Amino acid sequence: MSHRSFRWLCQEYKRRVRLSPKILARRSSVLDEIYASEHKSGSKRGTLPFDLLERRHILEIRDDLCSTPGAQNEVVKVISAMYGWAVENEIVRNNPALGIKRLKSGHGFHMVCR
Repeated sequence: MSHRSFRWLCQEYKRRVRLSPKILARRSSVLDEIYASEHKSGSKRGTLPFDLLERRHILEIRDDLCSTPGAQNEVVKVISAMYGWAVENEIVRNNPALGIKRLKSGHGFHMVCR
């Protein structure tokens, strides 16, 4: 696993972040789903360089993985939290998920992803 890959960043985040076990388990599940999914190019998203991800890539991940607005919002929330942590720890310079507006949804969220 490359030290510049999205999967590496996910693993570092899960290893080093300080969260309750319940929140960490939920976020880990979402991140695992993301890095195991395939990009349009056919490669796994986990192999992509994390420092090259842009807002449009986050929107693509959100729209490709989940079919309900609540689940799509959760994907963006988890990615934003991870990149926020990475900015704080000087791993990346910016958070590509920052400023992505939440989609209107019903009550709560249910992960309805692939």
